[in-house]
Amino acid sequence: MIHSNDNGTEETMRARTKMSREVSREYLEVMQGRYTAAGHRGRTALLDEMETMTGLGRKTLTRMSTTCPGPRAPTP
Repeated sequence: MIHSNDNGTEETMRARTKMSREVSREYLEVMQGRYTAAGHRGRTALLDEMETMTGLGRKTLTRMSTTCPGPRAPTP
């Protein structure tokens, strides 16, 4: 039995809709502060959430969460 607070459709809907790069970047900037302040278990939970929301891999998310956000350098 699935309770109303925990209806399995939320994650399925998030996985189907893809974030644009701009929205994803804004989301990750917000999450970076939370990730930096969290302990080991908190970081694991945040990585799970960010992976579901953005569709990016954990290694990419870890790298993006530990580096300083800012404008990207132009490609040559």
